Amino acid sequence: MIPVIPGVFLRPAKTSDLAFLQRLYRRTRERELAGSGWSEDDKRAFCRAQFTAQHLDYTRRYPLAWFLIVAEGREPIGRLYVDLSGATLDLIDIALLPQRQGQGIGNRILAALEQRSRETGATLALSVVRDNRRARALYLRRGFEIVEHGATHDAMQWHPTATAAAEIIEQAGNPR
Repeated sequence: MIPVIPGVFLRPAKTSDLAFLQRLYRRTRERELAGSGWSEDDKRAFCRAQFTAQHLDYTRRYPLAWFLIVAEGREPIGRLYVDLSGATLDLIDIALLPQRQGQGIGNRILAALEQRSRETGATLALSVVRDNRRARALYLRRGFEIVEHGATHDAMQWHPTATAAAEIIEQAGNPR
């Protein structure tokens, strides 16, 4: 079942969404491309090739994943790729348009995935680009732990049992 996220609508991505997904991918690479010195044509070609390679990799590695469009009303504002079928819940990719970042949408998506993790007892796992400080800070605030450092990405996990234990300890120390 597709997770329910307050304030946004999730729907399966369709072939007609590919143009949006390619534009979104490009937007996620803007900072990196700005310093490349490449022409606009080279940037476009690079992003098209990288998006295609990433899409093929994700669909091969995660054949049971949900490839979802994050929307407000009918307007697509991001993507959420998640595999909820295994012993570990894999947050494959989450991306929002830059103008939609910092508004709590990512936080609400993570909260819904954490709830699924609690319900199933499965660990929630993701990989974050090492220089994506905003995303890394969000994950750390939400209780994710770095479990492996890679050359370009770090693997992080959120454990429902560890989080539940921390919440019980916190509540015991802070009676209401």
